[in-house]
Amino acid sequence: LVADGTEQAPAVFTSWRDDSAGGDTNGDGDSSGVAGDWYGITISDGATVDLDRVQYRFASRMQANTRKAGGVSIVNCVFADNAFGGLYVDSGPSTPRVLSNQFLRNGGNGNYAPLFVQSGSLDLAQLIGNSGTGNGFNGTVINGTVTKDGTWPNAPGWTIDIGANASGSFSSGSLTVPSGVTLTVEPGTVVRFGRDSSLQVYGTLVADGTEQAPAVFTSWP
Repeated sequence: LVADGTEQAPAVFTSWRDDSAGGDTNGDGDSSGVAGDWYGITISDGATVDLDRVQYRFASRMQANTRKAGGVSIVNCVFADNAFGGLYVDSGPSTPRVLSNQFLRNGGNGNYAPLFVQSGSLDLAQLIGNSGTGNGFNGTVINGTVTKDGTWPNAPGWTIDIGANASGSFSSGSLTVPSGVTLTVEPGTVVRFGRDSSLQVYGTLVADGTEQAPAVFTSWP
């Protein structure tokens, strides 16, 4: 699936009741969609998804469950008003690219991550620039193995949390830093963990806070 919109003319996936895209094509008068109006898009194993400047609204969520190398590239998109979080990625051994997306009002009951990413080959530099407001909580949940040296993303108002599930208490997740890989946590960064979740370090963990801005490892929420 390739959908490349522009800033002025994004590609839009939405409910048939969403008159803000395409007008009142179903003839029900002025209306907007409701979270969960449609099931969503699922990217199956072996498939590829390449989205840029896409708006994705009023679904359950989007699922990208492909282990194909380079199979997930989702950048500059808006995920809004989806029932069970916005975007769920499980890319197996491949490295997903999920950059500079905005998540608005997803998973309203607080139990769903607006963005969940699971991979055996995570590159934290490929998960930066995501942001949002009005979600069940505002942040990304990750699980798997970091395979490149990297710095833990630290965007104001948007945390990166460790957990194994996209909902509930995000329990029993694990992030592994293997031998030869360095993970850096900068001053003021907050790393949160779902219930019974852990950070397993076999390489190097560098966390240098300051008196005014310590690095924090703590519980979710």
